[in-house]
Amino acid sequence: MKYFEYRRYKFKLKIYKFLAIVIIAGLLFLYLRLRQMGVTNKQLTYFIYVSCIALILVCAVIKLAARVIKKRKYLNSPLAEVDKMSGKSFEYYLKCHFENLGYRVKLTPDSGDFGADLVCRNSNETLIIQAKRYRGKVGIAAIQEIVGAKGYYKADRCMVITNSYFTNAATELAKSNDVELWDRNNINQKLIKHSKTSEKENRVAI
Repeated sequence: MKYFEYRRYKFKLKIYKFLAIVIIAGLLFLYLRLRQMGVTNKQLTYFIYVSCIALILVCAVIKLAARVIKKRKYLNSPLAEVDKMSGKSFEYYLKCHFENLGYRVKLTPDSGDFGADLVCRNSNETLIIQAKRYRGKVGIAAIQEIVGAKGYYKADRCMVITNSYFTNAATELAKSNDVELWDRNNINQKLIKHSKTSEKENRVAI
Protein backbone atom coordinates (compact mmCIF):
# COMPACT_ATOMS: atom_id res chain seq x y z
CA MET A 1 0.00 0.00 0.00
CA LYS A 2 1.21 3.50 -0.69
CA TYR A 3 2.47 5.01 2.54
CA PHE A 4 0.02 7.89 2.73
CA GLU A 5 -2.93 5.55 2.07
CA TYR A 6 -1.90 3.22 4.89
CA ARG A 7 -1.50 6.19 7.22
CA ARG A 8 -4.99 7.32 6.24
CA TYR A 9 -6.51 3.94 7.17
CA LYS A 10 -4.62 3.86 10.48
CA PHE A 11 -5.82 7.38 11.20
CA LYS A 12 -9.41 6.25 10.63
CA LEU A 13 -8.94 3.40 13.09
CA LYS A 14 -7.60 5.84 15.69
CA ILE A 15 -10.71 7.96 15.17
CA TYR A 16 -12.94 4.93 15.79
CA LYS A 17 -11.07 4.12 19.00
CA PHE A 18 -11.25 7.74 20.12
CA LEU A 19 -15.02 7.79 19.50
CA ALA A 20 -15.38 4.60 21.54
CA ILE A 21 -13.58 6.24 24.47
CA VAL A 22 -15.73 9.35 24.14
CA ILE A 23 -18.90 7.24 24.11
CA ILE A 24 -17.83 5.27 27.18
CA ALA A 25 -16.94 8.47 29.04
CA GLY A 26 -20.22 10.06 27.97
CA LEU A 27 -22.28 7.09 29.15
CA LEU A 28 -20.47 7.03 32.49
CA PHE A 29 -21.10 10.76 32.93
CA LEU A 30 -24.79 10.35 32.09
CA TYR A 31 -25.09 7.45 34.53
CA LEU A 32 -23.62 9.50 37.36
CA ARG A 33 -25.85 12.48 36.51
CA LEU A 34 -28.94 10.28 36.44
CA ARG A 35 -28.10 8.94 39.88
CA GLN A 36 -27.69 12.47 41.21
CA MET A 37 -31.07 13.40 39.71
CA GLY A 38 -32.74 10.63 41.66
CA VAL A 39 -33.73 8.44 38.73
CA THR A 40 -35.37 5.16 39.74
CA ASN A 41 -33.44 1.89 39.79
CA LYS A 42 -35.63 0.56 36.98
CA GLN A 43 -34.69 3.47 34.74
CA LEU A 44 -31.03 3.10 35.65
CA THR A 45 -31.17 -0.60 34.79
CA TYR A 46 -32.73 0.22 31.41
CA PHE A 47 -30.01 2.82 30.82
CA ILE A 48 -27.30 0.24 31.60
CA TYR A 49 -28.83 -2.27 29.15
CA VAL A 50 -28.97 0.32 26.38
CA SER A 51 -25.41 1.41 27.15
CA CYS A 52 -24.12 -2.17 26.92
CA ILE A 53 -25.78 -2.64 23.54
CA ALA A 54 -24.24 0.62 22.31
CA LEU A 55 -20.78 -0.44 23.49
CA ILE A 56 -21.10 -3.84 21.80
CA LEU A 57 -22.03 -2.16 18.53
CA VAL A 58 -19.13 0.28 18.79
CA CYS A 59 -16.67 -2.55 19.50
CA ALA A 60 -18.04 -4.52 16.55
CA VAL A 61 -17.52 -1.53 14.25
CA ILE A 62 -13.96 -1.03 15.50
CA LYS A 63 -13.16 -4.74 15.03
CA LEU A 64 -14.59 -4.70 11.50
CA ALA A 65 -12.66 -1.52 10.67
CA ALA A 66 -9.43 -3.11 11.93
CA ARG A 67 -9.99 -6.15 9.70
CA VAL A 68 -10.66 -3.97 6.66
CA ILE A 69 -7.58 -1.87 7.33
CA LYS A 70 -5.39 -4.95 7.76
CA LYS A 71 -6.72 -6.54 4.58
CA ARG A 72 -6.26 -3.36 2.55
CA LYS A 73 -2.70 -3.14 3.83
CA TYR A 74 -1.88 -6.66 2.61
CA LEU A 75 -3.71 -6.26 -0.70
CA ASN A 76 -1.64 -3.19 -1.51
CA SER A 77 1.73 -4.41 -0.25
CA PRO A 78 4.42 -4.30 -2.98
CA LEU A 79 6.89 -7.13 -3.44
CA ALA A 80 9.53 -5.20 -1.50
CA GLU A 81 7.24 -5.40 1.54
CA VAL A 82 6.43 -9.06 0.87
CA ASP A 83 10.14 -9.88 1.03
CA LYS A 84 10.23 -8.53 4.60
CA MET A 85 7.23 -10.55 5.82
CA SER A 86 7.39 -13.53 8.13
CA GLY A 87 6.16 -16.88 6.85
CA LYS A 88 2.84 -16.46 8.68
CA SER A 89 2.34 -12.94 7.36
CA PHE A 90 2.99 -14.22 3.84
CA GLU A 91 0.25 -16.81 4.31
CA TYR A 92 -2.18 -14.10 5.42
CA TYR A 93 -1.07 -11.97 2.46
CA LEU A 94 -2.02 -14.79 0.10
CA LYS A 95 -5.28 -15.36 1.99
CA CYS A 96 -6.32 -11.74 1.39
CA HIS A 97 -5.45 -11.93 -2.30
CA PHE A 98 -7.26 -15.20 -2.97
CA GLU A 99 -10.32 -13.94 -1.13
CA ASN A 100 -10.10 -10.97 -3.48
CA LEU A 101 -10.17 -13.50 -6.35
CA GLY A 102 -13.45 -14.93 -5.06
CA TYR A 103 -12.29 -17.88 -2.93
CA ARG A 104 -13.27 -18.76 0.63
CA VAL A 105 -9.89 -19.24 2.25
CA LYS A 106 -8.91 -21.10 5.40
CA LEU A 107 -5.42 -21.06 6.89
CA THR A 108 -4.30 -24.47 8.14
CA PRO A 109 -2.75 -24.94 11.63
CA ASP A 110 0.95 -24.23 12.11
CA SER A 111 1.53 -27.92 12.81
CA GLY A 112 -0.25 -30.89 11.28
CA ASP A 113 -1.14 -29.08 8.07
CA PHE A 114 -0.28 -32.16 5.92
CA GLY A 115 1.69 -30.01 3.49
CA ALA A 116 -0.80 -27.22 2.71
CA ASP A 117 -0.90 -23.73 4.23
CA LEU A 118 -4.11 -22.46 2.62
CA VAL A 119 -7.28 -24.23 1.54
CA CYS A 120 -9.22 -22.19 -1.00
CA ARG A 121 -12.72 -23.07 -2.16
CA ASN A 122 -15.27 -21.64 -4.55
CA SER A 123 -18.30 -23.09 -6.29
CA ASN A 124 -16.11 -24.86 -8.87
CA GLU A 125 -13.05 -26.22 -7.10
CA THR A 126 -10.89 -26.78 -4.06
CA LEU A 127 -7.40 -25.36 -4.36
CA ILE A 128 -4.62 -25.97 -1.84
CA ILE A 129 -1.55 -23.77 -1.57
CA GLN A 130 1.82 -24.09 0.08
CA ALA A 131 3.32 -20.67 0.81
CA LYS A 132 7.10 -20.25 0.74
CA ARG A 133 8.45 -16.88 1.82
CA TYR A 134 12.07 -17.52 0.80
CA ARG A 135 15.28 -15.68 0.09
CA GLY A 136 16.80 -18.50 -1.93
CA LYS A 137 15.20 -20.77 -4.50
CA VAL A 138 12.49 -23.23 -3.47
CA GLY A 139 13.46 -26.88 -3.95
CA ILE A 140 11.70 -30.20 -4.52
CA ALA A 141 10.65 -30.69 -0.87
CA ALA A 142 7.83 -28.15 -1.27
CA ILE A 143 6.56 -30.00 -4.36
CA GLN A 144 6.60 -33.34 -2.60
CA GLU A 145 4.67 -31.93 0.37
CA ILE A 146 1.91 -30.32 -1.67
CA VAL A 147 1.49 -33.47 -3.79
CA GLY A 148 0.94 -35.44 -0.59
CA ALA A 149 -1.54 -32.83 0.68
CA LYS A 150 -3.63 -32.94 -2.50
CA GLY A 151 -5.08 -36.36 -1.70
CA TYR A 152 -5.64 -35.54 1.96
CA TYR A 153 -7.66 -32.40 1.22
CA LYS A 154 -9.32 -33.94 -1.87
CA ALA A 155 -8.21 -30.90 -3.83
CA ASP A 156 -8.82 -30.30 -7.52
CA ARG A 157 -5.68 -28.21 -7.87
CA CYS A 158 -2.51 -27.69 -5.89
CA MET A 159 -0.05 -24.85 -5.99
CA VAL A 160 3.21 -23.64 -4.45
CA ILE A 161 3.65 -19.88 -4.26
CA THR A 162 6.87 -18.12 -3.38
CA ASN A 163 8.17 -14.56 -3.32
CA SER A 164 11.37 -16.01 -4.76
CA TYR A 165 11.96 -18.54 -7.57
CA PHE A 166 12.13 -22.34 -8.01
CA THR A 167 15.03 -24.63 -8.75
CA ASN A 168 15.07 -26.48 -12.08
CA ALA A 169 14.52 -29.76 -10.24
CA ALA A 170 11.45 -28.35 -8.48
CA THR A 171 10.06 -27.12 -11.80
CA GLU A 172 10.51 -30.53 -13.43
CA LEU A 173 8.94 -32.38 -10.51
CA ALA A 174 6.00 -29.96 -10.49
CA LYS A 175 5.32 -30.55 -14.20
CA SER A 176 5.22 -34.32 -13.77
CA ASN A 177 2.84 -34.06 -10.78
CA ASP A 178 0.49 -31.36 -12.09
CA VAL A 179 1.55 -28.79 -9.49
CA GLU A 180 1.22 -25.12 -10.38
CA LEU A 181 4.17 -22.93 -9.47
CA TRP A 182 3.90 -19.19 -8.88
CA ASP A 183 7.08 -17.22 -8.33
CA ARG A 184 7.46 -13.48 -7.63
CA ASN A 185 6.69 -12.64 -11.26
CA ASN A 186 3.35 -14.45 -11.01
CA ILE A 187 2.56 -12.69 -7.74
CA ASN A 188 3.13 -9.36 -9.42
CA GLN A 189 1.11 -10.23 -12.53
CA LYS A 190 -1.77 -12.26 -11.08
CA LEU A 191 -2.23 -10.89 -7.57
CA ILE A 192 -0.86 -7.38 -7.19
CA LYS A 193 -2.03 -6.08 -10.56
CA HIS A 194 -5.42 -7.76 -10.15
CA SER A 195 -5.79 -6.12 -6.74
CA LYS A 196 -5.02 -2.69 -8.16
CA THR A 197 -7.53 -3.23 -10.98
CA SER A 198 -10.23 -4.34 -8.53
CA GLU A 199 -9.61 -1.33 -6.32
CA LYS A 200 -9.98 1.04 -9.27
CA GLU A 201 -13.22 -0.66 -10.33
CA ASN A 202 -14.58 -0.38 -6.79
CA ARG A 203 -13.76 3.31 -6.69
CA VAL A 204 -15.58 3.84 -9.96
CA ALA A 205 -18.59 1.86 -8.68
CA ILE A 206 -18.68 3.93 -5.50
